[in-house]
Amino acid sequence: MKTHIFFRILTTAACLFGSLLTPLASQAVTLYKWVDADGNISYQDSPPPPGQKYEERSFSDEGARTGDRNAEIARDRAIRENPVTLYRADNCESCDLVETILDANDAPYTMVPVDADAERKAGCRS
Repeated sequence: MKTHIFFRILTTAACLFGSLLTPLASQAVTLYKWVDADGNISYQDSPPPPGQKYEERSFSDEGARTGDRNAEIARDRAIRENPVTLYRADNCESCDLVETILDANDAPYTMVPVDADAERKAGCRS
């Protein structure tokens, strides 16, 4: 469940703010999710090893890049309907990246520190 929450946070952040990272070039971003033999879940921007089952999600910045008013309305609606909770661990590169993106775009979010909670911290990997 913790992994599902992280993936939801990651995909929501990518949907909402990915277009703002590359405003001058149309670019699609593809994220891959898979589980390795040890049960570790990986999220990468490159495909998994050959033969590995995986989920793939693509995000495009075309609507927001062109200044489409509908994209702005959709972004505001997504923020309202999908509040973001960032489960934050110290020395976590993924957490740093998501927090930077959210802050740079003045996106509202709730931060939950996980370092004091051993169970939550165990679910975080950088």
